[in-house]
Amino acid sequence: MNKCFFNEFTVSCKKAGKLISAFKNEGITPPYYLEKTGELVFCATELLTDQDIALVKKIARNF
Repeated sequence: MNKCFFNEFTVSCKKAGKLISAFKNEGITPPYYLEKTGELVFCATELLTDQDIALVKKIARNF
């Protein structure tokens, strides 16, 4: 399993819950939230495509 770390998605615990819900609504497997670092970690069975990453960034910018 590949782990993709998106450091630009370091968020507060409050925002993390909203973001995870937004990913679920888009049909994307939601990331795990690491409380220690505030990072959202996406675990993908295959590498994310550029299109997937663009969608993830678009969702993240809304918060």
